[in-house]
Amino acid sequence: MTRKAPRTNTESRLIRLCELLLLLSRSKLGLTAQEIGAEIKVSRSTFYRELGILQSAGVPIEVRAGRYRFLKASELPSLGLSSLQLASLQLARLQLAPLGGTLLLQELDRFLAALKPPKKASAARQTAFEFLEPRKPAPEPKVVRAIEKARASRRRACIEYRDRAGAYSRIHIEPLVVSVAEADPYVRAFCVERGDVRTYKLSRIQRAEVTRERATHRPEGPAFRFDGAVKVWSGEPSTIKVRLDVDVAGLAREYPLPQQTEHPNPDGSVTIRATVTGLVEIRSRILAWGAAAEVLEPEELREAMRAELAGALRKYDGPGPAKAKPEKSKSAAPRSLKQGGTRAG
Repeated sequence: MTRKAPRTNTESRLIRLCELLLLLSRSKLGLTAQEIGAEIKVSRSTFYRELGILQSAGVPIEVRAGRYRFLKASELPSLGLSSLQLASLQLARLQLAPLGGTLLLQELDRFLAALKPPKKASAARQTAFEFLEPRKPAPEPKVVRAIEKARASRRRACIEYRDRAGAYSRIHIEPLVVSVAEADPYVRAFCVERGDVRTYKLSRIQRAEVTRERATHRPEGPAFRFDGAVKVWSGEPSTIKVRLDVDVAGLAREYPLPQQTEHPNPDGSVTIRATVTGLVEIRSRILAWGAAAEVLEPEELREAMRAELAGALRKYDGPGPAKAKPEKSKSAAPRSLKQGGTRAG
């Protein structure tokens, strides 16, 4: 029997909701449904559905004469938040840390700073939640603000970007959307020099400044579409099949791949079928399963995994640590794998 892993559009919806909130925050007189739909590139029915989500959550949006706007501070009731509600806001702020520097977090920080602690706070520290300090480098707030400003004003940004090898380049981009994957923030943008849409990790952008040049790229579809991305790559879809041994088969649904289906085998193992973007990002995910995973299809991915594992095994040949980098194997990953998607930068 085939079991389908739960599929959700939560990330795409969250981005749409954030775009809608930012759009309304910049309008004093309000916007019509048609204006909003044209700006964030959604249909009228999608706009009304997302608006309903915001209104049901208590977001203060008013419609008058066919125009939607935020209520002003003077029109809002006084806040009477409980301690648990305040704690929930603080926990949410911790989880939104990768988006530091954005207008959304600036407003949240301003709100939290205005809240006064209870007069009789307990000296004992007791909590049911604990969050580890982030280990990943955070992007510079100035960089994030510049990217957001360029996107909002539809202008180009000039950035100094560091690639994986540590080399720096100065390029011009037209930001489309900021996305977070595995606690790393990325900006999806049109690269002027390459004439193509690329994805850039914000923590690798050393400097960014908004130019006077107007953005000219207009994406045909939603800029945040990453339906088959294992993380952030986009490109042509590829169908893969991976078998997981019985000792890890139960974890398959805890770490689902895009559009994943699971097929239990008689020996207790499970075969996963998924449609992913490219065949590069998926390699690190499969390697994380170690010897418990085996790629069945496609053959080019299987060969790439074999070359990767053979290269790793060579480092353990002999009695001690490898003293020199081994020569590149002639059976290295096929060239098509290196081009199987649009990667960061």
